[in-house]
Amino acid sequence: MPGFAAAVQARPFLEREHEASDLLTVFKTHGGVDLAIPRAHGGKGLSATELVRVQRALGVLSPSLAVAINMHQFSVATLVEMAKTSTGVEWMLLQAIAEGRMLVASAFAEGAAGASILEPFLSAEPHAEGFVIRGSKKPCSLSRSMELITLSLHVPSAGGPRLAVALLPADTPGIEVRPFWSAPVLRGAQSDEVVFNDVVVHEKMISYSGTRDELDQVQIAGFIWFELLLTASYLGAASRLVEKLVQSPRAGGSETTALVSRLECAMNALLQLAGEFDTTDAERIGLLGRILLTRYAIQDAIDATSARATEALGGMRFLTDPEVPYLLTATKALAFHPPSRTSMQDSLAHWLRGGELVLC
Repeated sequence: MPGFAAAVQARPFLEREHEASDLLTVFKTHGGVDLAIPRAHGGKGLSATELVRVQRALGVLSPSLAVAINMHQFSVATLVEMAKTSTGVEWMLLQAIAEGRMLVASAFAEGAAGASILEPFLSAEPHAEGFVIRGSKKPCSLSRSMELITLSLHVPSAGGPRLAVALLPADTPGIEVRPFWSAPVLRGAQSDEVVFNDVVVHEKMISYSGTRDELDQVQIAGFIWFELLLTASYLGAASRLVEKLVQSPRAGGSETTALVSRLECAMNALLQLAGEFDTTDAERIGLLGRILLTRYAIQDAIDATSARATEALGGMRFLTDPEVPYLLTATKALAFHPPSRTSMQDSLAHWLRGGELVLC
């Protein structure tokens, strides 16, 4: 993406993070939309290892942009996983996304308390032209810049509800965006509410993944992408704080090397797991479990490192450089992305003792 970083850095930092930021357009025009799409489908075909590096770099430049693009990559990766086993139109959709430089949002499952995060929360009812959908997704990143949105659904059939994934143009009648995100940080990610008011979905825009287990495998692969890239994004925001310390004349050598070492160890752990994901399809639920354990460890490393870097930069820097308190606050948001540590701790402990890992 030649010229992209320079174009971003030409904008003041807080302008990049504003809800009216044009960085998503800049990302599109510099050819970022197709990074995760295989070359066979018209994309650049980056590996998970390469995309982890990309997301960290995006997090350094703009945490909001990194969070928004993480959801695009998750959506695209889910379509890529479906294209591997499906005889549907996923490959044509991927090619259309690459050629049209379209951003794809996600209305995939959200975990209710005690329920699986993979369980769809939207249901479809029969309609003359296919199915009609009602419900909402909040928060939904890319809400005002998306061209397409993916949804996981319960679709009725004679044999009982079937699990499916639908893809809709963002301008489909009945799709409405409502304000939701009121926090002052990460507003540039456009994480508002997307409402489906009797939205008609044509049958040709729905892909059936067969059994529940098959859909779970698609979503598990998608969540591996999600967790790897999400963690890298926030690692980027923390890296920007430490970078500011490295560049500060008051930074001591022992403080600087200690904080950089912690972040580099975290990055190397992510790259190791991404490399495993790139090279094998075996035991993906186990890999996801290890990725979640690593994500939660990196959360702690980010919290400690960001706080210490802010302290080392000093009170005057905190008061006069708006980037410092912003980044400190933004790095905290990793803890709120699904699945939260609180929701997973019992399930992970059960899995570590030899039981099944349930994504709740």
